[in-house]
This record gives sequence, structure tokens and C-alpha cells, in this order.
Amino acid sequence: MSETFKDKLAEVQAALRDGRSDEALQLYRDLLGEVPEDAPLDADLRAEFDSIGSMIRGAMAGNAPVENERQRIGRAHRAMAEIHPPIADFDRMRIKWHPYHTFVAEPNFRSRTLNTDEYGFRPTVWNGRTIDYRGFAALDAPKGVVCGSSPIFGLGLSDGQTLQAQLSVGGEVAWFSLSMPVLNLFQQRVLFELFAPKDGGYCVFFP
Repeated sequence: MSETFKDKLAEVQAALRDGRSDEALQLYRDLLGEVPEDAPLDADLRAEFDSIGSMIRGAMAGNAPVENERQRIGRAHRAMAEIHPPIADFDRMRIKWHPYHTFVAEPNFRSRTLNTDEYGFRPTVWNGRTIDYRGFAALDAPKGVVCGSSPIFGLGLSDGQTLQAQLSVGGEVAWFSLSMPVLNLFQQRVLFELFAPKDGGYCVFFP
């Protein structure tokens, strides 16, 4: 099957995904005129073509939605990311497998709202300074750390909105987060033992 046909099929899928039902109907009608029922399509392409055809025919009959569940979720997620950019930045961040505590957030990740240091930790803000883990460990000041999973890591929050940044506002204690997404309590404990400040301080766990 020609690449042109595959491109047109992709256009139908894009129209369905974006909710452009009238355009999707017209594009599919055009494809129906180009591909006879016994056209030599490979199995995967035939299944994809037939699946889209079922949705289109249902829409034409007025008894089925144009979008399937996966497409509706994807469209809603994209809309949410446009309204709240930290969600989109969090989704773009990858994970890195790591011994002892399974994985860490992508080290040295950079985005509009979410950034990490060389260890995958998010920076904190203390006395107007943005501080990564190395800077935090070297501070000659009272320290505190928070340990947890995604909520304490700051899912959906910009760097200045995270718990550690808010705790550090106007205070003598510099707070830093040793949290990572999706960690259980055992993994949090391992991360704490590996990175806790050597000069002591405060620690709060959020299991």
C-alpha cells in the first residue's frame, strides 16, 4: 500500500483525535473511494482501517461517538496541559533507573516550570537563591528535608510552588526535597539514607 494512503489514514486519525468529525467523515469517504474491499492491505493496516471505518460509520448513522475512550482521554490531557503547563512538563520528564531505590527523575531536566539537578532532585528557593542538592549540602545554615513520592516531589507545581520552596520562605531553615515520583516508603528511606545532610537537621516523611 502506498505511503500516500498511509498519510491520508493518518489525517483521518488526526481529525478524529481533535474532534473534527465533519472533516474526518469527508476524509474517510475519500478513502472509501480509493480502496476496494479486497485491496491487498497488510493485517495491521487493514485492522486499523476497519476500526476507523466502524467509528466513522457509527458517526454517520448517529449512533456512536467519533472518538474512542483513549482518544477522549488524550484530548482532555492535552487541554489540561495547555491550561496548566506543569502537567505537560512533568509528562515530558523521563526516569532513570537507579540501584537501591529503583529509579530517579531525569537528571538535569530543564523546562518552563520543572527543573532537576544532576541527581534528579528539584531545586529549592531559600533567601532568594535557587539551590540544587550540592548547594544545599554545602550550606552553613539549619537544614531540613522532606521525603515522599509524587505529591511531595511537586506533581503539577512549578519549582517555586513546591513544598520545600514554600517552607523555606522567610525562614532560617533551608528546606530541600529528597522526594521522587512513585516511591514507596522503603525507597524513600533508602534515598534519605543516601542523601540526608551529614550535619543533621530536620526531616519529615510523607508516606
